[in-house]
Amino acid sequence: MDSNNFISMPMLPIKMGEIDAFVFMMKVKDLDYIQYVARRGLDNEKGAVQRMLSVVRLKSIEEYVLSGNIFYTPFLINWTNEDASIVPENNAIKIPLVAASAQILDGQHRMAGLERAMKKDETIGEKDILVIMTNNLETEAAAKIFLNINTEQRPVQKSLIYDLFGIIKQNDPDMPIVRANDIVYYLNDEKESPYYKLIKIPGTPRGAGCVDMSTIVSVLKDRLTENGVFARYRLMSLESQRATILNYFKALKKWYDEEGIWTNKSRNPFLMNAGFYAAIDVLCNLVIPKCAERSDFKVDTIYDILNLNDYILTRYDIKNYDGKTQRKVIYEYLETCINKVLPEENEYAF
Repeated sequence: MDSNNFISMPMLPIKMGEIDAFVFMMKVKDLDYIQYVARRGLDNEKGAVQRMLSVVRLKSIEEYVLSGNIFYTPFLINWTNEDASIVPENNAIKIPLVAASAQILDGQHRMAGLERAMKKDETIGEKDILVIMTNNLETEAAAKIFLNINTEQRPVQKSLIYDLFGIIKQNDPDMPIVRANDIVYYLNDEKESPYYKLIKIPGTPRGAGCVDMSTIVSVLKDRLTENGVFARYRLMSLESQRATILNYFKALKKWYDEEGIWTNKSRNPFLMNAGFYAAIDVLCNLVIPKCAERSDFKVDTIYDILNLNDYILTRYDIKNYDGKTQRKVIYEYLETCINKVLPEENEYAF
């Protein structure tokens, strides 16, 4: 299709606050064609970065659609192609069928699920869906709408806006702290996390939690800057950063669970500030580079890299040390385990 191809349909102009918008019906295949997201390799497009989609949710949507269902809730999109403009006239709207011209603000999972379903049943592309379209919103306005929608449905991490809408991070010196806070709440609130309800966050009852939120933010924030270790290894998004941290601690938990002591606050050294601090140091200095070499940050890969030995370090081993020395001992323990896989000197080729 080229810029001479248009679709025209009846529409209703509406106001969303101070923003003009248009409501109309559109075929699934046409919306799929004009949208743009990072997975299509259009990373240079303003606001093209998309959050990581849930495979489980996509499969569920695909099955829902293939069972003969369609969506009645609207897709909210923002037209961004300044070279091929939409043309509203009276009660109709004329839309150029030009690829990568519209940004989905609400309905990313639904559209991706429809796209999967279309690959199995082409007739799905002919189905009509309800669309609300805005026209060339500034990035900040689009981000505000996205945040508003997702906050109403389920709280969305504030730093996700940096990823989704390409807002320049240097403009906000607090970005690493905001990102670190988002990761803290994820680790504490998600049931799959080894630190589920184990972090002392504001409002936590006295005696609950093991690791201070302030410690986690402090140890993470410098690593989350545009020059930090995550950025150096191209782990730029909230999704990839928190997945890296989550999988790393899952690998540690897997080993300590074999001895039944991960949740034992009196024995597990990683359920204390010094242990978390040392663990992040090891992750950033040793584990991330090795994972990057393998292009693999899965739990089993990290578990293999850690190569934890038969001797398990516990809090009993460090109870008489100050906090700084505790961090040093825990770091050296993990470092020794990782380095066990290094060849002997006589095995190197020179």
